[in-house]
Amino acid sequence: MIALLAGWGGALPAMADPVPVRPEPGWTIDGTVLLSRHGMRGSTIPVRCGPETKGCLATDSKDPWPTLDVAAGHLTTAGYTRSVTMGTYYRRLYAAAGLLPPEGCITPSTLEFTSDAVERTVMTAGAIMDGMAPGCGLMDISIRQGLYRGASCGFEKAEAEKASQAFVGGSWQAVAEGKMARSLDVLSRTLGELPAGTCEKSGLPAGCHLSDLCATPAEAGPLAIAGGSSELFAMQYGGGLPADEIGWGRLAEAAGEPLGQAVTTATATHALYDSATWMPLYQATRLGSQTLNLVNEQLGEIAAGKGALFRFLSSHDDFILNVGGMLGLSWNLDSYNPYQIPPGGSVAFELWRNPEGARFVRLVYRAQTLDQLRENTALDVDHPPAAQVMVPAKCAGAVAGACPLDQFSALVSAAIEPACVAKP
Repeated sequence: MIALLAGWGGALPAMADPVPVRPEPGWTIDGTVLLSRHGMRGSTIPVRCGPETKGCLATDSKDPWPTLDVAAGHLTTAGYTRSVTMGTYYRRLYAAAGLLPPEGCITPSTLEFTSDAVERTVMTAGAIMDGMAPGCGLMDISIRQGLYRGASCGFEKAEAEKASQAFVGGSWQAVAEGKMARSLDVLSRTLGELPAGTCEKSGLPAGCHLSDLCATPAEAGPLAIAGGSSELFAMQYGGGLPADEIGWGRLAEAAGEPLGQAVTTATATHALYDSATWMPLYQATRLGSQTLNLVNEQLGEIAAGKGALFRFLSSHDDFILNVGGMLGLSWNLDSYNPYQIPPGGSVAFELWRNPEGARFVRLVYRAQTLDQLRENTALDVDHPPAAQVMVPAKCAGAVAGACPLDQFSALVSAAIEPACVAKP
């Protein structure tokens, strides 16, 4: 897997060609299932806030975080408004594709919104709904506790750690001292002194910095704690916070780059660690079979002419990475790092039919760029978010990036471990 790391380290990827609304002229769409990550949130780790701290105490720095006025892990106001923007875009996109009417309210049975029982995913589904059908009144959101959690089917932490180590090329140390060295240095200088407890756990004296932590071939060391903070910088930037509040105003100087580029540089650590944690087949199959099975069932219903034509599954980054690992997908969206899961983005599983009637599944990852998030840029088919077509690794008969439905179904069936799927 080491070759997959070539794009890491902060260099902005070249803009991909715009993804056409239709894979080929004359193709018609039967429906789509969107597997989405929730929008921008506050830190998932509760931190003490109040006047005496001049903000919220950070878990990975002695300096206080900016106050985002939400409980731990909840969707921020900016996260909601940006998700509304994506909902508006989905309406315009799938109206152009011929799936939805371009104007007016949509027949409720045409749309289906499903979420697990987590505040940020429920609120994201509601925001997408607001963007797609403004002023039409709220439709039902199907909320299912543990929706993406499958059956317990055997998970050994030691085996998962070995799989993650192999994913990064065999040595966390080599990655930390190589491809991730610059990103870790930028983060170390941005974070400043780490909390005393973090230093103590690492066997270091108080006042230590991220750069004082060492990775080993089998242990991620600084990469294991750097990712969470770096992603919060992306949430701060995308949420429109003033530059002097993003990374305490130190991030751009630490990177020697414009602020947006510095965020990309810093978040390389998060993207790498998360993908290595959730994408290897060992953990992807055990933890992602439930999600991929859910997507496949919904596609099957659309193919059979049953139920809603547009289906939105409000989910989390780890489950998207699980599915990506199971299907052998790869992506690198504009302003992000390889395998990064932007807040509010989604993987669309689109069911298409060519003029001869043959059916295909096209997978498209769409997400607002960092600057589109920051400015809350209006989006339409002529001004789209970042997008990339993804072809499953073993799909040999793809046409215009779309996999024949029978091949796709066979690949999914082979990837899913039935024992890891929760029984109805």
